[in-house]
Amino acid sequence: MELKRQLGSTMWKRLEAWAVKDAAVPQSQKQLQKIWKLSQPAVSQILQDSDIAVAVKALPRHGNDPIHYLLTGVARLALLDPC
Repeated sequence: MELKRQLGSTMWKRLEAWAVKDAAVPQSQKQLQKIWKLSQPAVSQILQDSDIAVAVKALPRHGNDPIHYLLTGVARLALLDPC
């Protein structure tokens, strides 16, 4: 519940949408665009925001592949909380 307050309702809803898709699967910015129904620049800006670092982790890039992002354990546990 604390994480939800920290991130705000809009970001929380985005994380919930991601978790519904599959909380354990890393997502690229392109995939998050579809999940969140946002433009690429908007997704990029969200992922660069320091506030989101507690909930989303950028994984190491492999060659020229796009960066993938993963919900942190803290975020996944918070998303399971029914409160």
